[in-house]
Amino acid sequence: MQRLERERELTQRLEALGRLAGGVAHDLNNLLTPVMGHTELIRLEPELSPTVRESSEQIAAAAQRAADLVQQLLTFARRDTDKPTELDLDSVVRDFAPLLQKLLPGNIGIKLQLHCGDRKMRGYRLHIEQILMNLVVNARDAMPDGGTIRIETKAVELDAAQCSEHAGLTPGRYLRLAVADEGVGMTPEVQARLFEPFFTTKAVGRGTGLGLATIHGIVQRAGGHVLVQSEPGRGSTFEALLPV
Repeated sequence: MQRLERERELTQRLEALGRLAGGVAHDLNNLLTPVMGHTELIRLEPELSPTVRESSEQIAAAAQRAADLVQQLLTFARRDTDKPTELDLDSVVRDFAPLLQKLLPGNIGIKLQLHCGDRKMRGYRLHIEQILMNLVVNARDAMPDGGTIRIETKAVELDAAQCSEHAGLTPGRYLRLAVADEGVGMTPEVQARLFEPFFTTKAVGRGTGLGLATIHGIVQRAGGHVLVQSEPGRGSTFEALLPV
């Protein structure tokens, strides 16, 4: 019961933060647009001194990082208006895997175990790619010594007893998308805060703390649920349960 109550409280906080994030991101975007535009005009001047040119490039780089953060905020806050399409989850994962591998150093590989077969789901391809990218980057950062990241898919059916353990999860058929790493793992205290926006255990400059919150929002809006299994020193597995 305590876990269910924590999940309900987290859902309420995320909804409130989503509304706030959407408004803040909109205002920030309006402020960034002229900064980036005028900085680009300065950089086009042919007679800039080396010092001014270097400074303008640093301004442009900082503005781009801020713009990337704004996009993450918008993704976290977004309520999609486009209609979902029918997706073959195995194909989406298989097609996206080569790009994911490019995000990894040479000592980390990806192993695919795709078992959805002909089972389809309705959703947004971009959302699946966002889930995969965030989880793979998270796994990469948890594996400084290298290893293998497993990406698994499977069709599952959950009954009332299984769903009763998680707030908002209803009985029915789901496609399970899981990303497992061989990394450092997490304590229960860290797991309890994983999906809070801006919470991160990474060093300053290594992450915004929005990746997992974004995943939680995407999956929840689809009517699904995110599960986490982790122990210190034994790696982590993130599962996105997506309704069929």
